[in-house]
Amino acid sequence: MLKRVIIGGSSEIPGWITLNADPSTNPDILSDICELKNIEDNSVSVFYLSHVLEHVKLSNVEKTLNKLFVAMRNNGSLYISVPDLEVLGEHLRNKDLGIEQKIHVLRMIYGGQISDFDYHYFGYTFEILNYFLKKSGFENIEKVKSFNLHKDTSEFTPYFGVPISLNIICHKS
Repeated sequence: MLKRVIIGGSSEIPGWITLNADPSTNPDILSDICELKNIEDNSVSVFYLSHVLEHVKLSNVEKTLNKLFVAMRNNGSLYISVPDLEVLGEHLRNKDLGIEQKIHVLRMIYGGQISDFDYHYFGYTFEILNYFLKKSGFENIEKVKSFNLHKDTSEFTPYFGVPISLNIICHKS
């Protein structure tokens, strides 16, 4: 059976396995994304990461993407969503947003900071994430508006109907 793995959050989609470092989310696999415990090489057909990679320290980003690549089967897909720093930067400069809204934008950049798991270590634009994905071997890197899987942060549009997420689908050949 082909594995489909959601990393992070507490989303449950039928037919998907959940992996999370936070035990309070009751994941199928309790593991940090940097380790991918109990995930065998060439065993995953699809990884889905919605607002997870920004929680990985810059010093571990390449190692983590390499582990995802190795765990994926050939022709596997990676769906990845991160806060889009270009969009969030525009929101910070927007004179129509009040101070509390701009603080909200900053929390999207730096993490909500409501638990030890809710801090962001690094930020991404398409150019930067594309660089790291290519370096790890991913191909056919495409920016998409939506994954059409379910409603989560990847579809969040808090201000002016503009999505705050950079959503990318890429593949392992």
